Amino acid sequence: PVAQVIEETAQPVLAKPARVKEIANADRPSRWETFRTVGALAVLLSVLIAFTLLLVWYMRGSAEEQLKMAATAYENQDYRSAIKYYEQFISNHKENERVSFARCRIGVSKIRDATENTGDPFEGAKMAAQVAPGMMEESGISEVRGDLAGALINIGDRMVNKAENAKDQAEKKKYSDGLKSQLAMIQDPNYIASQERRQNEPRIIALEESWQRLVREIQKTDDRQKAVEDMKAAIAANDAIKAYAIRYAIMLKYPQLTADQELSSLLQGATDIVRGQVTVATEKPVAADPSNM
Repeated sequence: PVAQVIEETAQPVLAKPARVKEIANADRPSRWETFRTVGALAVLLSVLIAFTLLLVWYMRGSAEEQLKMAATAYENQDYRSAIKYYEQFISNHKENERVSFARCRIGVSKIRDATENTGDPFEGAKMAAQVAPGMMEESGISEVRGDLAGALINIGDRMVNKAENAKDQAEKKKYSDGLKSQLAMIQDPNYIASQERRQNEPRIIALEESWQRLVREIQKTDDRQKAVEDMKAAIAANDAIKAYAIRYAIMLKYPQLTADQELSSLLQGATDIVRGQVTVATEKPVAADPSNM
C-alpha cells in the first residue's frame, strides 16, 4: 500500500513536462497557418498597390478633365467660367506641374473679362496692373505670353475707339491719357517680350500712331478754341488788326481750319470793323493849282 501511494503521488509530477510540451505545441502556429498569414498579407499589399495606382490614374484623369473644361471655356471667351475651372484645378491638384500655367491663365482671363465684359478699357487696364506683375514670377508665363500680349494690346485698341467716339474734349483727353499709360505697359519688355513684340508689331505701331494723332487733334482743338476766344476779345475791343493776326496764325498752323465756320464768321466781324472805320468822301476833289507847283 505504501508503494502504491508513492507511485500514485509521483505519477502527476512525472507527467508534467510532457503536459507543458503539449501546451506549448498547441500555442505554436502550424506551417500552414504561417503560410496562410503571409499569403493574406501579400494579397492585402497587392490590393493597396493596385488601389494606389488606380487613385493616381483617377486623379490624373480628373486633373486633365478639369484643365480641358477650363481651356474650352477660355477659348469660348467665357472667362468667368474659365477662372472658376482653373481655380478648382489648383485647389484639387496643388502639386500638379500645370498649376503655374493655370495661375497665369487665370490672370489673362481676369484681364480679358474686365476689359470685354465691362465695356470699360480702364477696368481692363486696372486689372492688368494688378495681376500682370505676379504672373511674371510664374514658371508657366512662357505658355501665355502671347495671350497676355493680345490682352494688353486689346485694351489699347479699346482706348483708341473710346477716344475717337468721345462726346467732348475732356472725355477724349481722358482716353488719350489712358492710351499713353497702356502703351507704357505694352512697351515694357517684362510684359511683352521681343518675340511677342515682333508678332504684334503692326498692332503696336498702329496704337502708337493713333495716340500721336489723338494728341495732335486734342492740341488742335485747344488751339482753335483759344483762337476763337482771342478773336472775340479783339473784335470786342475794335482791334481788327489783332483779330486778323490771330486768324492768320491759326490758319498757318492748321490749314484745314480754313473752312471753319466760326472762325470765318469772326473774320467777317473783323472786316466789318475795318469797313466801319473807313470815311466815305462826299465832296469832289479840288484840282491842284499849277502855279503852285
